[in-house]
Amino acid sequence: NPATTSGNIASVVTLHHQEWIADSSIESIVFARSYGVFGIGAGAKVFRLPFTAYDSIGSRSGSGYIAEGVAAVNLSVRFFSLPRFEASVGANVKGVVRYVSSGISAGQSAYSVPIDIGMLLRFRFLPIRVIDPLNFSIGASLRNFGQTNLALDAPLPTRFSAGVAYAPFDSVLITGDF
Repeated sequence: NPATTSGNIASVVTLHHQEWIADSSIESIVFARSYGVFGIGAGAKVFRLPFTAYDSIGSRSGSGYIAEGVAAVNLSVRFFSLPRFEASVGANVKGVVRYVSSGISAGQSAYSVPIDIGMLLRFRFLPIRVIDPLNFSIGASLRNFGQTNLALDAPLPTRFSAGVAYAPFDSVLITGDF
């Protein structure tokens, strides 16, 4: 949810590398920090998949790579910040690139500039010895909102999600989303 960075209590840096099946891999780096009521973030992720194409009789017809990359910047703001309630909104602006080697399928590379928007409400609800006084959260986000894929004239995979989280006491978190 892009609204969460304004509630960070510390700077966050995440590095991730994972190798998957068939020599595919994913790399990412993310940074987020809050400044008073504002939160900022930036990140990038790259997925890489070596690929071999075969024709209808099973002969190798081409090879190359498929890669998808996303770079994003985030801004969020808390517009209510009370001892027992806070509300924030945020947005991500992303650059997305998909590269398909011409040896696999020419003309399939694409790029787009989607936006994510989100809201987050946090408040105190029936706590039982909780460190964080804001132990209940309700959030919603609309992801990949924007114009169609600029190179392929295909719609973006736009999706809405919402969720709740409740921590009745330390070390217990109950969540649900759709």
